[in-house]
Amino acid sequence: MRKSNFQRVPTTNILLLCVLGQMMFAQERMTLNDAIAVALNTNATVVAGEQKIKFAEALTVQAGLGPNPRLIFQHENIRAWERPGPVYLRDTDTFLYASQTIEAAGKRRLRVETSSAGVARAEAEQQVLRTQLAFRVAGAFWAVLGAERVHQLLVEEERNLIQTVRYTEARVTEGAAAGVDLLRIRLEQQRVSALLSTASQDSARSRARLFQEMGLPAQPKVNLSGDLAAERTVTVPDLVTILDRRPEVQAARRAILQAEANSKLQRANARQDPDLLAGFKRTAGFDTAIFGVQINLPVRNRNQGLIQAADAEVRSAQAILRGVGVQVEAEVSAGLTDYNLKRDLVTKTLPAMLQNARESSRVVTLAWREGGIDLLRLLDTERVRIEVELQYARALADYQQSAVQLSIATGVNP
Repeated sequence: MRKSNFQRVPTTNILLLCVLGQMMFAQERMTLNDAIAVALNTNATVVAGEQKIKFAEALTVQAGLGPNPRLIFQHENIRAWERPGPVYLRDTDTFLYASQTIEAAGKRRLRVETSSAGVARAEAEQQVLRTQLAFRVAGAFWAVLGAERVHQLLVEEERNLIQTVRYTEARVTEGAAAGVDLLRIRLEQQRVSALLSTASQDSARSRARLFQEMGLPAQPKVNLSGDLAAERTVTVPDLVTILDRRPEVQAARRAILQAEANSKLQRANARQDPDLLAGFKRTAGFDTAIFGVQINLPVRNRNQGLIQAADAEVRSAQAILRGVGVQVEAEVSAGLTDYNLKRDLVTKTLPAMLQNARESSRVVTLAWREGGIDLLRLLDTERVRIEVELQYARALADYQQSAVQLSIATGVNP
């Protein structure tokens, strides 16, 4: 029975329609696990991979079938042109016999072993596809939440600037502020509005990419449920454990087993299969029995080419496994470094910066309303605050994506 690290969701049309109906009409909140589960059942690549497994299983069934027997009927010495004609039953020869190929060197067993190894390899490769899809969906999921958080911050900032513009307009009307201050604050509002327009496009593109990975059209009404600020602890075990977990390593190991089984099969194919035959012969009115054996002489073709090709395939698979091991080690090292840097950024550096930026904005805003500082100082302070807010939101999304990447690198599902 095939095992999967992911929870398999039934792929019936009724269930899929229920899920889509909830998302489209009830504005269901979709979690990361929901997104991955839907993707694993609707993504065309994964669905095609399941069919490849069935293809390999069908080849295993075919590999276990033995050669069919042959029935031969042969009639000789028919001379219809002679005058007087021959006596049919006396002067003609009739052969009726059957033959059966006997497979030598355990070829059927080796074929089944090779095909079974192919099934195991297809299952491992399917797990690689599922893992890669889960990683892409998880990355796109957090990218959407990050983009939507940036959009939300810019909406709030635009709203605040609109209020500031109205406040400044009132002061200009009263003669308490210069008209140039109103122009400056309006210019800042227009700048934030432009940023908001770009953020809206980024959010829409991120959402479209997420649903594309899921194999569905974009659903703008679906609310994604996830905490960007949630701290994610990723444990990194020893390299041997990681290698045993990674589906890429399992696929490479199974490729070696398949190649080795094929090498044994090709050597067995060099052994000639005898054909045993037995039957009946009628000649000159006498009925006799026929027994015989046929075998090919391995003078030229001893399957040399396929044996050499199979041995080369084994060496190639072994080299690929070594390369995958090096790649996994590099991914874990790079992922751990990136994860630690981004975790420190969102848990230490940026929170302190954000607190200072907010406090500075509050103090400067109060001082400006009291007439203690000019408008340029207020705009500079607000610009710094919103930049830190945006940087923090983007860093949180990057942090979540980094945690997902490290989890995948260590062989753990996101």
